[in-house]
Amino acid sequence: MKRKYIFVLCPPCQGSTIILNLLNSSNNVSTLLECNTWTGESQWLYKKHGEKEYEQNRWNPDYKLDMELVDKVFNIYFNKNKEIWVEKSPPTICRAKMFQDYFSKLGEVYFIISIRNPYSTAHHPSPPTLPPTRLGGADDWIKCAQYQKYNLENLNNVISVSYEECCNDIEKVISKITNKIPKLGKIINNSHPTFNNERGNLIHSNKVERVIEKEKKNIILKNNIDLVEYFGYNIID
Repeated sequence: MKRKYIFVLCPPCQGSTIILNLLNSSNNVSTLLECNTWTGESQWLYKKHGEKEYEQNRWNPDYKLDMELVDKVFNIYFNKNKEIWVEKSPPTICRAKMFQDYFSKLGEVYFIISIRNPYSTAHHPSPPTLPPTRLGGADDWIKCAQYQKYNLENLNNVISVSYEECCNDIEKVISKITNKIPKLGKIINNSHPTFNNERGNLIHSNKVERVIEKEKKNIILKNNIDLVEYFGYNIID
């Protein structure tokens, strides 16, 4: 069996859990939702298997994660009877090329890249920037957007979606994914009960249009207009 690896590249709280649960509905897919790790992310398993420095360096793009250990973790926890393995640890966005270079030697590698309107994001408790400036998370959004722009322009087999599409047009997201990866077979939309778990309803359409700390965010966003517009968003005055 030629393995297919799908990596969901997404900053925290910008659509990855929706996408993972969507893909988990396929009979051909194995995810880490099947084991006891937070939100189906392999990043919380590396330390247990010997990668002692990863957690404190997970948002450091220069940190050389041991890819053989990652492969070992995958082979322990993913279902070997399933052809497609799906993983979604947010820090992978800053080292996705490393994952592509390693796993493309073992099978087919795909990336689903998602991002969210910077004005609707709230400050995340574990931000990529250290220390955080706490300007409503705009600094974190810019850093993650820079990673995502690089990923879109340098990775192979990319599927680009947005948080807004995940909340408002999940059928469009399904179509984008299954057209690129037909082997997924049938995946089902957000009416399915797997889209409700211990964290509540995963689809938050009411949060799509919200604007949080506009003035604080504009201090940073107005200095990065090209990046904001690259992802199809606009500055709000």
